[in-house]
Amino acid sequence: MGRNRWVVITVVVLHTLLLLAYTLPVQFIPGMFRSLSIAYARPLFHQSWQLFAPDPPPCSCTIEVIMNENDIRPIDQDRGYLEHRMAQTIARSIQSELAQGDSSPRPELVRAMKRMVGDIERELGVLEFQLHEECIVDPQSPTERIVRITKLKTADQ
Repeated sequence: MGRNRWVVITVVVLHTLLLLAYTLPVQFIPGMFRSLSIAYARPLFHQSWQLFAPDPPPCSCTIEVIMNENDIRPIDQDRGYLEHRMAQTIARSIQSELAQGDSSPRPELVRAMKRMVGDIERELGVLEFQLHEECIVDPQSPTERIVRITKLKTADQ
């Protein structure tokens, strides 16, 4: 029983020392021990920064409903956070499909767009939608963007 106790204590102390050497500033830890601590701790605890800060997409996108030639609005206009997230998911899905060469959104995405605008279709008849994208041209100048508008074909049209 005594020997097992010393093995556990040794493992815990070594683990603590290696983690301490990994987290303390470089000037406080001898080079060889620092190298050992990095070899020990990184596989166990280090996380890729891409997990927390992925590259933002080069284009922002929204789905817009065309009420008439002077009234074009986002499908989530005057809505809350949840509806905004839903509209973003629809827009990103359609953007991805168009990038793959599909000419019109899948029927379930068309139904989702129509649900987002509610009773407008009963008032106006057949609705038209468009994908509105604002894309960064040069990553060195992220405020300079081009606008692309793509009319979406729905089964009704």
